[in-house]
Amino acid sequence: MSVIFALPPRLVAYHIEFSPSHPPELIVDIGKKPTWMAGQAKVVAVYDCPFWMKAGLSRYVLSDVGPLDNP
Repeated sequence: MSVIFALPPRLVAYHIEFSPSHPPELIVDIGKKPTWMAGQAKVVAVYDCPFWMKAGLSRYVLSDVGPLDNP
């Protein structure tokens, strides 16, 4: 059986127990892997009307300066 995890490696290493167990050095190595999206948050918002479509906007939002700051 195979399982595909769509999680940051650190979460897999520290929150999932494998049977049979992986070697401890592998778990430590996985736990040290940098996660480029570690500081990201995902949000789902539901609106009565897709007002952004009327304005010609997409449903995709990205901000690298904070929680959707508008400079």
